[in-house]
Amino acid sequence: GRRPLVVDLCCGAGGIAVSVALEVPQSRVVAVDLSSQAVALTAGNATRAGVRLETLLGGEATAVAVPADLDGVVDVVV
Repeated sequence: GRRPLVVDLCCGAGGIAVSVALEVPQSRVVAVDLSSQAVALTAGNATRAGVRLETLLGGEATAVAVPADLDGVVDVVV
C-alpha cells in the first residue's frame, strides 16, 4: 500500500517530474532545482498538465538540507 516516492533532482522545466506524475498517478513526486525560475516553470507545467507534485523545492540538490528530509524513503531518483 505505500505510494512510491520519486525525486527529480535539477528538475529544470519539470518534464520528467510531470511525466512521472502523469504516467504513475499513485506516485508521490518531489522536484528540486536551485533556480527559483525553474521551480516556478515546473509548477506551471504541472498545473497545465493537470497533475499535483508532492513538493517543489528550491535549493541545491547536493545541499545537506534537501536530501536529508528524503533520506531512506526515496524509491527512484532521476
